[in-house]
Amino acid sequence: MPTNPTAQIIDISGKFIAPGFIDIHIHGGAGSDFMDATRADFETVCRYHASGGTTSLLATTATASLPEILAALRTVRDVQQNPVPGAQVLGAHIEGPYLSMAKRGCHLKEFVRNPEKAEWEQLLEFETEIKHITLAPEIPGALELMRDWSRRGINISGGHTDSTYSEMMKGLDKGMAHATHMYCAMSTVARPHPPHREGGCVETVLERDELTTELIADGRHLPAELLRLTVRAKGIDRVCVVTDAMRGAGMPDGIYTFGPKHGQKTEVKNGEALMLDHSSFASSVVTMDVMVRNVLSLMRLSRREAVALATINPARFLKIADRKGSLEAGKDADCVILDEGFHVVETVVGGVRWPQVSCEL
Repeated sequence: MPTNPTAQIIDISGKFIAPGFIDIHIHGGAGSDFMDATRADFETVCRYHASGGTTSLLATTATASLPEILAALRTVRDVQQNPVPGAQVLGAHIEGPYLSMAKRGCHLKEFVRNPEKAEWEQLLEFETEIKHITLAPEIPGALELMRDWSRRGINISGGHTDSTYSEMMKGLDKGMAHATHMYCAMSTVARPHPPHREGGCVETVLERDELTTELIADGRHLPAELLRLTVRAKGIDRVCVVTDAMRGAGMPDGIYTFGPKHGQKTEVKNGEALMLDHSSFASSVVTMDVMVRNVLSLMRLSRREAVALATINPARFLKIADRKGSLEAGKDADCVILDEGFHVVETVVGGVRWPQVSCEL
């Protein structure tokens, strides 16, 4: 029996309980995006993804003007100080604008640029809120930023990159320790000086133990063999699953923008978000529970291993495993209750049941 007389006992007979899911790369959902930069939009996203078992997340930005990115960061600060209902916002993940033009994906071309100190110092006004940045190590100014930000304790990730193995290694030397959405918008084997070959970002991630990575396991971005190869090469402990969800998640089929409301137009149809010319994906439209179910069915992992990719691994990446990522006394009361098919029955965020209604278990 609980020692606290006001504690509530929930009968979960026949169900599973797991740590709450932690999403380190997520843009939006239910029609809103973190780049909309309002408390109402943040609440919409956090409420929606809590329904998929996510109890905490990094609000991920998109390539845009500096004022727009700063506006999103101001809202991150506001929401951290005065939380909104749903998943907890742990901080910000800056994805772009410092990307390879060739590997920008669905990020707006007109805002892709090289890092300049005068600009990134303005971003560092939100140093406490910024937990993670994705950038291409090969572009001018990237290595200087990596060295500066890694010394401040910000996680540095290579992504949206056309880098060679040697360029990736320079990034590792400056503090890069992660790679964003494995296989997506990243370079592979090339012939910079024919007939000689050199590995790219993909090969560097697979070969270097220092690098962790993440997988979009929505069953669309990557086939099962690439998911399995990543875990086989990296080991269970060095891989996270992420949704990379955009505003079209949870919405009817139609046209939605990626990032800001004036962002790249995409088509959401049949569970996918695609560029209008259907040349590539434009983020995903699923919640974290779908990722975990796909990990179970496609990657041949145990339930414990599958859950680790969405819980303790991202907690270690964010250096918060002392309070999140596992079910232990003294940690935050973040958990998700799942049925036999690993569908979410109920989410508990910081000890608060979500949705905040009575639920028959």
